[in-house]
Amino acid sequence: MAQKHLALTQMGWAADHPLLFHDANVALKEVIRIFGTDYLTYAHGAKDTVFKAVKYAQLVKKVIDTPILNEDGSLTENAMIGFRSAKECLEE
Repeated sequence: MAQKHLALTQMGWAADHPLLFHDANVALKEVIRIFGTDYLTYAHGAKDTVFKAVKYAQLVKKVIDTPILNEDGSLTENAMIGFRSAKECLEE
């Protein structure tokens, strides 16, 4: 039970920012609507929006691909490392 609490604490950033990924996707759709699909023509701010959306997608993929439990049901060390890494990425 203590490990479950630790994992939830490590992922507390998700509770603080539940719509970050959604907001990044909405912003990306708006950039594409305004600038089209030719990235070379994007303004600097629009390129930043694309960068953030890609980084959120990579972060979600990393979290999804990270095995979080050992055979005995305990948290893997890699899961804790992955959670910390994800948290650090979001705090930047």
